[in-house]
Amino acid sequence: METLDGAVLWERDAAEPRRVLDERVAFLITDILSDDLARRPAFGAGSALDIRRPAAVKTGTTTDWRDNWTVGYTPEVVTGVWVGNADNTPMRDVSGVTGAGPIWHDFMAAVTADQPPAEFAVPDGLAQVEICADSGFLPGPDDGALVPCPARRLEWFIAGAEPQKVDRQHVRGQDGRVYWQLGPEYQAWARENDFPQPPAPLAALDGAGAAAAERAPALRLVSPDAGRILRIDPGLPRDAQQMPVAALPAVELRDGQPFAVVGGPEWNAWWPLEEGRHVFGAYAIGADGDELRAEDVVVVVE
Repeated sequence: METLDGAVLWERDAAEPRRVLDERVAFLITDILSDDLARRPAFGAGSALDIRRPAAVKTGTTTDWRDNWTVGYTPEVVTGVWVGNADNTPMRDVSGVTGAGPIWHDFMAAVTADQPPAEFAVPDGLAQVEICADSGFLPGPDDGALVPCPARRLEWFIAGAEPQKVDRQHVRGQDGRVYWQLGPEYQAWARENDFPQPPAPLAALDGAGAAAAERAPALRLVSPDAGRILRIDPGLPRDAQQMPVAALPAVELRDGQPFAVVGGPEWNAWWPLEEGRHVFGAYAIGADGDELRAEDVVVVVE
């Protein structure tokens, strides 16, 4: 790395390169970062990240707009661009895609202009499988109430890690329409966002009931994730720092002692952060009067 007048700022040593990541994993990340269709909902078609050839790219913007980055690569070259003020003052709502992105785009387009577009090499040990774009499962059969997933796509997987479960979330309602039946934990979101759901109960749609039994929510905590580590921000009011704790179905939530009883359709409560190690559990009373218990989840707050 040199300055414009030729002064050397950094020179790579002669050490032998070493592999730091499984090449199959590296390819999957590259495949994700080079998917322009996946970027369009956020950045739009023809954004600064599209250089008309396969290119993996990621933007980033720090708090208060002080720094933004665009780092990306083709099979031939990798480039990172930083944009910010030298005195670390915030910029005026400049993000990675609007600040560093156009610079990255113009440089990458220029240095690759005389080279034919090249695809990223696919390493051995990968499998490409058609999946349901909604659920990520294998497209299901058409067996009455259940219908094949209407939106499908090819996706790469490490061989042996391909999805095995068949999509059973797409159903035909009594009105004849095809619906993507979301789980109970997403029903509140579906209502708020006008996402249509079947007008009939799920069990009625499934006829024989086998699919209903498969989808019936077992007692479980859906939030927080096991092993989660949270940090209390000294710059924010303590009453604004809370974590959602959610379970299915309607249950009592405990962190040592009960702190909430939740029921549908949201099934969640907000727990104020407290330093220490916390063990969250979900409890309910079964039809036979016995207490049901979900697997405990440990969370650390620092």
